Amino acid sequence: MLAACTAMIMMMIMMMSLDAEGRKAKKVKYDFKYDYVSWFHEGMATVGISASTSAARAADKVAGAITLSSGSTLLFAKYGAIDSSGRERIPLKYQWVGRFYGGIAPVALNGKWGYADTDGNELTPIKYDYVSPAFIDGFAPVGIGGKFGLVNARGEETLPVRYDDVTVFSECMAAVRVGDKWGYADTSGREVIPAKYEIPMLNYFVKKLIAHAAGNSAVNLEEMKNIMFSAFSGGVAAVCLNGKWGYIDREDKMVVPLKYDKVRKFKEGMAAVRIDGRWGFADMTGREAVAAKYTSVEDFSEGMAAVRADRKWGFVDREGNEIVPLQYSEVKPFREGMAAVRLKDSWGFVNAAGAEAIPPAYGGALSFSEGKAAVETGGKWGYIDRTGKEAIAPKYRQACDFSEGMAAVCLNKRWGFIDGSGAEVIPAIYRKSYAENVMFIKPNTVYAGRFACGLAPVWIDSEKKFGFVNKTGEMAIPPRYQAVSNFSNGYAAGAVFRKNIQEVVLELIDTAGRIVYPAVRTDDKNVINTLGWSPQMGLKFLDRMFMYLYVINPAVRTVDEGCSTAGDDVFVRMSGDGGVKSVKFGFFGHYERPDRCKYRPFKSRGKWGFIDGEGNPMTH
Repeated sequence: MLAACTAMIMMMIMMMSLDAEGRKAKKVKYDFKYDYVSWFHEGMATVGISASTSAARAADKVAGAITLSSGSTLLFAKYGAIDSSGRERIPLKYQWVGRFYGGIAPVALNGKWGYADTDGNELTPIKYDYVSPAFIDGFAPVGIGGKFGLVNARGEETLPVRYDDVTVFSECMAAVRVGDKWGYADTSGREVIPAKYEIPMLNYFVKKLIAHAAGNSAVNLEEMKNIMFSAFSGGVAAVCLNGKWGYIDREDKMVVPLKYDKVRKFKEGMAAVRIDGRWGFADMTGREAVAAKYTSVEDFSEGMAAVRADRKWGFVDREGNEIVPLQYSEVKPFREGMAAVRLKDSWGFVNAAGAEAIPPAYGGALSFSEGKAAVETGGKWGYIDRTGKEAIAPKYRQACDFSEGMAAVCLNKRWGFIDGSGAEVIPAIYRKSYAENVMFIKPNTVYAGRFACGLAPVWIDSEKKFGFVNKTGEMAIPPRYQAVSNFSNGYAAGAVFRKNIQEVVLELIDTAGRIVYPAVRTDDKNVINTLGWSPQMGLKFLDRMFMYLYVINPAVRTVDEGCSTAGDDVFVRMSGDGGVKSVKFGFFGHYERPDRCKYRPFKSRGKWGFIDGEGNPMTH
């Protein structure tokens, strides 16, 4: 028996060494030359060669080291970049070449940083102590000696390097900090609004999120979700002076007077404002259109805003008229001309005239979407139309809003998708959908994916990860994440847990699954616990933190060792008071999802190169 098995194995080995026509396959010889390669991204890959002589090593050591977040120090090597044909587009002369985003990559030489394009042209002088890993809306923060400015994609210093902090441009205005005061500069570099205002809302936003993640019950989540950065939007920006908030225009004229304890961003031309513990609304002329007399308010939606007093909710219009009486225990925003309201234990719907269009009779209700609203009857969910007539029979354990003609539904503890007629387009085979993650699931909470940009997130049991399916049920983006967001404006966030859930990585991807901005990772337990308790909240936190680090506050981007750093990811540690304790940049290497390219990194005889799916080496 043993002899027979041995013979069979030998025959299989011989067959594997033959090509399709029975000839003995040629052994591929790999003649690679690189000591380091990265995956391809935007058709470019970083490559590196170690210095071969002691003199070269000594010269590199004098020039200065570049330290990445992995802890490795890049001494004694030269880096460049190649395209997918194998041609060296950026010569191997740099201490580091970062990942390309938008055709631009950070490069380091002699301990300084700059930017280069895919043709190897240096867009900026290699003179900065800090550069951002990626451009945001055509601009990137840069720094020298603790001062910061902005460069554009042509390498021009649009904002001089002279500020203690900068943000990227929003409506051609960038917030700048001098000492502990903030002002605004335009794209010509002129400081059009002097630095006289206090810390923008962004710091308050980050601290509030961290406090909520830590379980601080005093934090009002409904309040917190509306906190904004002090960026110009709609021609105005929120500012604070002497502890009071208001809004200014581009000429530093007061739009909303500086007298409020808190303000929110404008929605439908109205901003919620709070004074002496009561909420109201101000319009774009600064008029307090809705008197500040409510204990809580929601933003305007379809010309109506939910307001609360004496523990009862109702709705007001833009003039402050109480259109829907304050008599409901709970309400949801107006959508498609209707708002879901709860009276005692039953849900119904009111219209914009204040009438109960659909009397409260349901155990649960969602807002209208694409002409239908999910309602719960007898423990089962179905859908009604705007007249209250049953549109899809109640048979589901859970049901979600319609989006792009599809709605996620749960049947027998499995998720699938139906169309507007109730037909099951994608079978209910997925154990979870949307942001139910692997650690903690809140019972009786609707977490289900919705279609956006033609894709919806689903949980794959075999992989224990989320991926994205298209409307035919095909897996468009392979499963990779433990928590995900829906797509919005062509982008989605995904979180990956590492090191036994001791670290989390956030990636921003496009509809092809490509990572479009450098990843953010953190070992902060509050963030990780928040992702477990409420993936939606956790992803919102990480997304805001991503924007904080990359867009708003480059001044925190230093490492503990004091080395100049940049690269393709950022590692975040939070301090106990809600600030950023340390931030490290570096490169994940083979961890990040690569381009859908025919070549992948391969090591042979101690050197790295690239091979295709059949094992053939890249040639140029």
